[in-house]
Order: sequence, then C-alpha cells, then structure tokens
Amino acid sequence: MSEFRAKFAELEQRYSHVHEYFSNQVGVEKWARSMFAGERYNIMMTNIVEALNSTLKRVRDYPLLLLLDSIVEKMVEWFNERREKA
Repeated sequence: MSEFRAKFAELEQRYSHVHEYFSNQVGVEKWARSMFAGERYNIMMTNIVEALNSTLKRVRDYPLLLLLDSIVEKMVEWFNERREKA
C-alpha cells in the first residue's frame, strides 16, 4: 500500500490530469490490485498453485487418486461458476 501511495502521489505531481482521471472518473479500486476491496476470483492470490494448495488443505493426505479426483472436482466447480456468470 505504501509503495502504491508513493507512486500514485508521484503520478499526481507529474501528470495531474491522469491522476484525476484514474482516481475520480475510473476509481482506483477498479484497476489497482492493492486497492481492490474484495477477493479477486474469490481467492486472495493469483498463483494457481497457491490457490489449489490452500483450497485442498483437508484432502492433501488422501491417496493419490482421491487427491486427483478432489482437484478435478474443485476445478470443475470453479469453471462452472465462471461459465454461469459469463
């Protein structure tokens, strides 16, 4: 957040009209990841490995085939949710 604020303040000094557009007309929360209030894609991280790891915590100790089934099930669930929203 502090790095974003510093860079955004620098933008304001150099290009005040651009800063005005991004902050007032567009809204910072719509384009800056650090200012987004919610969870992006219902997951707080963008790395798919981290997302799967945190989602599948309870099934990590399952035998390999059950673990793979759980991964496939979760991916199908995510894709179906996105497809329905689209």
